[in-house]
Amino acid sequence: MAQDYWDTFWKQGFITTFGNTMPNNYQGPLRELWETIFSRVSNGGRVLDIATGSGALACIAAEISDRSGLDLDILAADFAKIPEEINAPEEISRLRKKINFFSNMPCEKLDFPGNHFDLITSQFGIEYSDWSQSLLEVLRTLKSSGSADFFCHREQAKTYQQSESEIKIYKSALENYKIFNAAAIFTKTFVEHGQASRTDSLALNKTINDFRSEFQGRELANMLVADIASQLKKLRTKEADQVAGILIEREAEYSAAQARLEDMLSAALSDSDLQSIIDLAKRIGFKDVSSRDLYQQGELIGAHIHMTK
Repeated sequence: MAQDYWDTFWKQGFITTFGNTMPNNYQGPLRELWETIFSRVSNGGRVLDIATGSGALACIAAEISDRSGLDLDILAADFAKIPEEINAPEEISRLRKKINFFSNMPCEKLDFPGNHFDLITSQFGIEYSDWSQSLLEVLRTLKSSGSADFFCHREQAKTYQQSESEIKIYKSALENYKIFNAAAIFTKTFVEHGQASRTDSLALNKTINDFRSEFQGRELANMLVADIASQLKKLRTKEADQVAGILIEREAEYSAAQARLEDMLSAALSDSDLQSIIDLAKRIGFKDVSSRDLYQQGELIGAHIHMTK
C-alpha cells in the first residue's frame, strides 16, 4: 500500500476511511460493538489503536472514557502522517486532543515497550498490513491477559461490491476514455489561441457523452463529468494555464481514490483468509481467538476478530 495517497487522503480532514459519507464517525451496530469493547477496559487502562487514520476509533474510545469516567490512556498510530488538525465537528476535534498520535508507525513495527497495553484495536486498518508481522507486534506489546479486537473488510461485504463498481468507473474515465486528457487538450487550445477549436470541442463532447452513456445514472460518473464541467467553466474567469493545472490536480486525486479502493479490495478478507489469521494467532500464542461477521440492516459490513494474550 502506497503511503503518499493515504497521506493525501487524511490531509483532506476525513475522520473515517469512508470520507464524506461518514463525517461524524462510525454509527450503528459497529459503533455499538466498540462502545461495548471500550467500556470493558479497566479504569486507567492503556489503549492503542493501530492503523488509526485520523483517529476515528480512538475518538470513540475517548468518548467512552469520558462518559464512563474510565480515565483511559489512549494512543493511536498509523504508517501515514496523521494530521494534527482536521476539518471535523467540534466534538471530534475535542476528542482528538485527548489522544496521543504517532505518525509513520506501521502495524508491523510498533515502537512501544513490551507488555504495555491493556487493549489494542484496529478498524478497517490492520488487514492492510502483513498479518504475520503485525500480530507478533500486537502480542509483544499487549499486557498479560490483555486483548486485541480488530474489525476488518470482508470480500462478501456490500462495500467490497461497491468498490469494485467504482473502480470500474474510475478506470474507464481515467484509462479508457481519458476524459481529463480530453479536457486538457481542450484547455491547451485555450492557452495557445484564446479559444477552443471546433474540432477539440467536438472531441471533448464525444468523449464525455460516450463515458456518461456507458455509466448512465451512476453517481460517481455524474460527479466526474460535473467536476470537469465546473473546471472548464472557470476558463471564463481564470487564466487557461491555471485551469489546466487544476485539471491535472483533480485527475491525480481521482487516480489516488482508485488506488485506495484497490488497496481495500486487496485487503478484504475471504473465509479462508479469516481462518488463516485465526490459525496464525493461535500458533504464535494468542488465546480465545474468535471471529464473527457483523451485519447492518441485513448487509454484511465486516468481520470482528477477537483474541487475548
